[in-house]
Amino acid sequence: MPSDPSDPSTLIYDFEGELFFGAAPDLEQYLDELGERVKRDDIKYLVLRVKRVRHPDAVVIQRNRQIRSG
Repeated sequence: MPSDPSDPSTLIYDFEGELFFGAAPDLEQYLDELGERVKRDDIKYLVLRVKRVRHPDAVVIQRNRQIRSG
């Protein structure tokens, strides 16, 4: 709720839209920048809500799995 106090150790991002292979490079860059923010601001919890993401494909899933394990 907007009136609830914020918690500086928590970030919540809501993704929506098409998430097919053409979006993979942009998503990769965005997640890299988000990772830097998590480190810089000492974020303890990161919530990525993907309820409104449409058409995720294997290319996007694989590329982002490689980012996390690399």
